[in-house]
Amino acid sequence: MEEFINDLNIELLSENNRHEYMQAKIKEAIKNFQLKEEQIPKLLGTSAEKTAKLLQGEPCELTEEEMAVIDYRLIFISEGFSLMKAKERIRLLIGSFLIKEYQFSYKSLAAYAEVPYEAFVNFYNGDQEVDDQYTINICVNLQMLVYVLKNNER
Repeated sequence: MEEFINDLNIELLSENNRHEYMQAKIKEAIKNFQLKEEQIPKLLGTSAEKTAKLLQGEPCELTEEEMAVIDYRLIFISEGFSLMKAKERIRLLIGSFLIKEYQFSYKSLAAYAEVPYEAFVNFYNGDQEVDDQYTINICVNLQMLVYVLKNNER
């Protein structure tokens, strides 16, 4: 039993090695989404040199901030968006950024989305089906609002 526990501990330690994890996820993204190695630095927000070192399994000095950004982006870059359905993602953005962070009301968001208030509430709560055109307006317009607000923060 003790050998099993020691083997398990060694396995857990090696699996928790962030560089190995990052290397595996980068390779997974390249394979699953037909990416080129030249694209990876831009996608991860790091230098070509650091990305090359990660891919080759060489020691690579990354700050905690760089690792956090890479970890966050790798989730989506390697897995795609299969973790959540599109409507769930936009509801998450609406709730976390537009309502919680920027404190928009449902009425304001309905106005930005160019949909009736009731249609917005039904979409956000997921209670009832919403007309496809309203769904498109909500998704596109509010995603764009998030983009404008988040990319122009100072």
